[in-house]
Amino acid sequence: MKKDGKITFGGIILMLIIFYGGYAAVMLISTSLMQSQIENEVTDSLGLVRGVDLTSDMACETIREVLKKNDVIFDEKNKGIVEVTIDRKAGKMFYYFRYEVETNFIFFKNKKTVEVKDEMRSYG
Repeated sequence: MKKDGKITFGGIILMLIIFYGGYAAVMLISTSLMQSQIENEVTDSLGLVRGVDLTSDMACETIREVLKKNDVIFDEKNKGIVEVTIDRKAGKMFYYFRYEVETNFIFFKNKKTVEVKDEMRSYG
């Protein structure tokens, strides 16, 4: 930039690069926060429905409802996307789910596959 207040072409390009970098950083952070929010929401939902009468199918449907509610890409018909195993003897529930997140960076879109595998106590 010149000292007399005029902006040069190079200055405009530099400002655009800085703004785009900030935009990309915000998009990456928001995608990361959304992923952790989905994981926490699934944990909370399963925590509310767990009990003696909970079946694997009911738990899978609970996870599918959380995924439907959020802006993610997943194939509802694919059996391997959401799996829940309840071990009543050990008192644990193991769950796994997978989905895709698409981030729009204006010039291109980035798809990322997220896999969550976790466990929690099962009352039953």
